[in-house]
Amino acid sequence: MKRSLIVALIALLLLVGVVQAQAHYAVLTVKVPVDASVSSDLIVTPTTLEVEALRPGDQAAYDVVVENRGTEVCKEIFPTQREMSPYLSLQTWPVEGLAPMESAEIRVIITVSEDAEDMTTLTLKLGLICVQ
Repeated sequence: MKRSLIVALIALLLLVGVVQAQAHYAVLTVKVPVDASVSSDLIVTPTTLEVEALRPGDQAAYDVVVENRGTEVCKEIFPTQREMSPYLSLQTWPVEGLAPMESAEIRVIITVSEDAEDMTTLTLKLGLICVQ
């Protein structure tokens, strides 16, 4: 009886040690406003991307639809980061040759750095620029 109690106590202490050693991450929610005001001829949908529950090293991918409401062809539309926390990275691809009244999708991938420290203060603002 005494021996089984000691074994149970040791097992419990080991279990507590394992639980305490696990990494704990805060859940990250980032709302990314998509701003096309650089060129008022661009209409963007959605205007806000909601990135939720990212941990260090995680990625979130979104498709943003951009429409050219201007009268000239946008030779290239490319996304640009207007404001971004140091622990976030942004990957996008430009759209080429978007005629008036046409729309296209832009893929946006947001990645949280492996060494992100404060997971509650990450921000990102995305802008779109039309080169005519």
